[in-house]
Amino acid sequence: MKFEVTDQSGRVVMHSESAEVLYTAEELQEISGAGYRFRVDGKAVSLNKLLSADAGSKPAPRESMRLF
Repeated sequence: MKFEVTDQSGRVVMHSESAEVLYTAEELQEISGAGYRFRVDGKAVSLNKLLSADAGSKPAPRESMRLF
């Protein structure tokens, strides 16, 4: 899984391929509120989709993690 945070112009400002470094629900809300957007494996993902997939906790190791 490739997770990216992009700014308003679409420039990637943070990326990770490790599920261990994803943000908490509170952090994701703050990032989104500041105008940043999210992508998973190159596709735009809404904040609600991220929150419903993760339920606000740090994800399990990559092998057992299921986002969608």
